[in-house]
Formats: sequence, structure tokens, C-alpha cells
Amino acid sequence: MSAVATAHVQGTPAWVDARRDVVGSSDIPIITGSSPYHTSLFTLWALKTRLAPPEPVDDDTQELFDLGHALEPVIAARYTAVTGREVRRRRYLLTHPAERWMGASLDRVSARRGERRIIEIKWSPNRRWALDGPEPVPHHVQDQVQWQLAVTGWDVADVAVLAGSHVEVYEVGPSDAYQADLRYLARHFWDLVEHGERPTVDGSESTRSTITRLHPRDTLGMLEPSAETAAIAYGIRDASGALKAAKEEDGRLRNEMRLLLAEHSGVEDADYRIHYRRSADSTVVTTDWQAVVTDLRRLVSGVVSEAVDRVEVLRTLDAIEEDHTTTEVREGRRALLPKFRDADSSKWV
Repeated sequence: MSAVATAHVQGTPAWVDARRDVVGSSDIPIITGSSPYHTSLFTLWALKTRLAPPEPVDDDTQELFDLGHALEPVIAARYTAVTGREVRRRRYLLTHPAERWMGASLDRVSARRGERRIIEIKWSPNRRWALDGPEPVPHHVQDQVQWQLAVTGWDVADVAVLAGSHVEVYEVGPSDAYQADLRYLARHFWDLVEHGERPTVDGSESTRSTITRLHPRDTLGMLEPSAETAAIAYGIRDASGALKAAKEEDGRLRNEMRLLLAEHSGVEDADYRIHYRRSADSTVVTTDWQAVVTDLRRLVSGVVSEAVDRVEVLRTLDAIEEDHTTTEVREGRRALLPKFRDADSSKWV
């Protein structure tokens, strides 16, 4: 049975919204834990349940996304040059014929008649593709491709990646066992979405940011203490104590190593590498613009002629300064600041 093409064209607002109603191939690495990016399982759950809007994307990440989209046709053309295989767009969101919660949006597919081949296009801007792991295709990309094969039921997929200065192509065949594992994990996650049961939260910045967006203000006063609040509070206390002890031990061991190395530049062994080198000197130039303005005022006050209204000149300088001064009111952020009573001193710490 073939995948069902929905009416949602990739890149449109309707497509973006429809993706919240399926587990897509970009969601799978988050569910399996293989994703190299920062979205947490809780954040994905909040998105799929529509409790929270998509996380805002910072400018640097958005630029990477935009560059990746712009490079897709270039990489696709190089794929054709390398393999001799023409490709075409598959522009619609696809869903599994029986499990409509399983979805995928494909970059390209083979244009050869009768061939059921997916072409997944990637760009590795920061490092060589092969350095991502021991296998030629990183785990998070394998997760994506196997999910696409599971949704479509197609025969094979090619991963075309611009790694460094050239395009590399890797063929990935379907694995029933692999896809069964993905289905199991994804089905469990989707059950949580359908029943509104949240997954276990983690300590990631993504989860913290999502919780803050869900509950931006404190409007209900103090919560009544309970066994649950006590368990979490004392857990925070114990974790904070363990973290403090670990940091102290880490600092002590680092100082031991500094003394041991003395004037050596480092030490290396088969299982560890520690460098103790001086970085290159650098020059930092800082301009005190307030002093520049002060001197400029003094200069203007001293050189203008009697015919010029000095008060008007200084008033103009004041206006210029005001033009370049902005006042921004930022809404206060909620901060969690745990304190505990010390068992010995009874003080709050």
C-alpha cells in the first residue's frame, strides 16, 4: 500500500500546522534521543498537543535553515551528476495508509519510471560528515530515512550530503527490525500526545524554555505543600549538594593536574588527552564614547564664535544624544531560586 498524499504543500503555513498532527521524520530523532539539536521530548509533546507554539528560532539557526533550503536544488543537481539519476520534488505531506499519525515530507524522489527511491538531502556545514560517528550515515539521519521508508513502504533511500566541498551519496536499505523499533517508540510517544499525558521532563534548556512559555507569570499565589512538592524540593537540595561537591572535586583535580604538569604543555595517553598551553596574545580595543562626547562638548564650547548661539549648539548636541538613546522595558523573567533550612544552623541556605 502506498503512502497517502495530503493536500498540504511543503513550506506553506497549512503544511507547518499539519505536521503537528503526525510524527514526522524530523521528529523521530528527538523521540529516539539521537538528535544533535536541542529540542527536548517534552517540547515536542507540547508542540504536538498544541499546548505551546513552535519554539522561536534564533537568527543564526534561521540562517542555517535558509542556507540549507537554498542549497537543496544545488545538492540535488550534484546528486544527478554523480549518480546519473534524475530527481523530482514530492511536495506534499505524506501519511502512512493505515497509521495516519505516521507522516513524512520527502526532499526528492527518483524520476525513473517504476523506481521507488527516496533522496534525502543534507548539508554538513561545520565538519566532515564522516566525523559524526563510526557509520557512514549518522544515527539521527538513519532514523529519519528509515521512518520515511516505513511511511512510504518504498524500496530504498539515498542520502545526498554536501560535506565539505563535495557531495557524497550513501544508499540506505529498509530494515524491518529498525523500523519496528522506531514504530514502538513513536507509538508510545503518540499515545502520550493523544491522551494528554506528558512525558518525563528532563533538565534541558529546551524544556525549561517551553515550561516558561506555558506558564510565563505567577498569578495564583503560593501552592499548598504536598508529598509531591516535598519529594521534588528535597531532590533539588540533594542534587544541588551533589553538584557542588562534584564541582569542588573537579576543581581540586584540575589544580592537581596543573601542579603535576608544571611547565609541560600537556599529557596524552591512549584514553585521555590534557593540554596546558598558553593561548596567543590578543589586543582588545575599547572606545569610551562618553568621554568622546564630553570632549566634543568642550571643544564646541571653546571654538564657536560669538555670532553663534552656544546654548543652541549644546541643545542640538543634547538632542543628538537623545536620538541615539533608547529605553526598553523588558518583562521580568521568572526564576526558580530554591532555599533550604540547614539542619545544623536552622538558617535558610
